Amino acid sequence: MTLLPYFPIDWPVLPARQTWFESWGYALIPFQPKFAHTSQFFLLTTPARVCNEFVMPDAVWAQYFQENNPSAVLLQAGIRNKAIGSNYLHWSRLPDNFELFLQNAQRVGQGRMPPDYGAKKLEVIWQRFWDGHNKAGFANWLSTAMRTLQIADDKLNKGHQYEQQIRAYLAEADKEQAFQNMQLRWETYKPYLMLAPFFDKIEEADGLLSNIKLSWADCIDYKNLEARIHIFRMKIEALDALLTSLAQYFKTTSHEEVEAR
Repeated sequence: MTLLPYFPIDWPVLPARQTWFESWGYALIPFQPKFAHTSQFFLLTTPARVCNEFVMPDAVWAQYFQENNPSAVLLQAGIRNKAIGSNYLHWSRLPDNFELFLQNAQRVGQGRMPPDYGAKKLEVIWQRFWDGHNKAGFANWLSTAMRTLQIADDKLNKGHQYEQQIRAYLAEADKEQAFQNMQLRWETYKPYLMLAPFFDKIEEADGLLSNIKLSWADCIDYKNLEARIHIFRMKIEALDALLTSLAQYFKTTSHEEVEAR
């Protein structure tokens, strides 16, 4: 039986629908990122509900698979008549011949973007998270915090005579604000970002960020302060590199632009 990963993984598929897929030789299993490069068909049961909002991550999935598995077929499932297309499964009008349906479905490598049915788009939410408004986005706070740690680390590496200078520098209000705002913005947007097919990378980013706290005041001597600042610098630079590598998948082509081609 062929495995058919589906997402969101927290939405149960009704037993009758499970049975219907199984009758065609497909076993539905919750999606995990490890399937992204090996499976051929994927089922998106979206929009997904996050924080009392309905979010459409479909275009981000298509963008990701165009780069990483262009022969993949992204199927959407739901009850929205206006979103009917070659890859859309309507739960109350499932096709008579699923194999024929799959043959006619388009692959992401053909440039297909999922139909837009009006829910909030994950790529728009990412832009709001990353860029923000009036320099209040995560990228701005991340840049400020990273630069702060780099300067502090470089100075401390030169010797203990810079300890008090760096302690005062780290205690400046704008520096503390950058770290606090970076954490707050991440906590606000992480539930949305977990809708991406690479949610394991979002968890990895969360692990890096959770260890970067305003805790250097607890360091009682120069050696402890130097070691902690250096560790934090390594983590925040790794965080920056990781999120920068993921940003490309949120720069999607709109459905309207594809239609106009």
